[in-house]
Amino acid sequence: SISSSPKQRSYYEITVAGIKKGFVSNYFLKKVKKGDSFTATAPSGRFHYNPVFHSKKSVFLAGGSGITPFLSMARSIANGSEDFNLILLYGSRNESSILFKDEFSMLEKESEKIKVIHVLGEQQSDSEKSFEHGFVTSDLIKKYVPKTDYSVFVCGPQEMYRFIDKELEKLNLEKKFIRHEMFG
Repeated sequence: SISSSPKQRSYYEITVAGIKKGFVSNYFLKKVKKGDSFTATAPSGRFHYNPVFHSKKSVFLAGGSGITPFLSMARSIANGSEDFNLILLYGSRNESSILFKDEFSMLEKESEKIKVIHVLGEQQSDSEKSFEHGFVTSDLIKKYVPKTDYSVFVCGPQEMYRFIDKELEKLNLEKKFIRHEMFG
């Protein structure tokens, strides 16, 4: 998945999630080395913020490597090429499995429009760090999301979609304000 800002034009930064029997992911993770080059088609897709359709207040729900499109969007906000508020609830198993933790922390400091909440499924928060525990639920969304209209973007593993769609139903959002990124 592309994780660089759309404004970055000289190269694309990608994030590769390892898949047990994945042909391409295993090739990239085990064989590719610095300096290798590849020819690829241009990026495509419709999973992005569009000010015509989406609320300026947007909620992003990510699980695992589903974080990559939201990193791209956060980078765009921080560099001034996008103008919307990003509230990210990012589900990870434990603190050590959080992808791009330091970069998101830096992006939060660069822009008051970026807020990241880490939700750990298998680890309780200790007294020095503040993480939510469990899963991203409708109650957790309500805790961090403004009472005004907002758009929701969801990206993560298939199991997450089954769970989060039921939670989003509890919020009585119009379906047009919910976007899913689908792989495969």
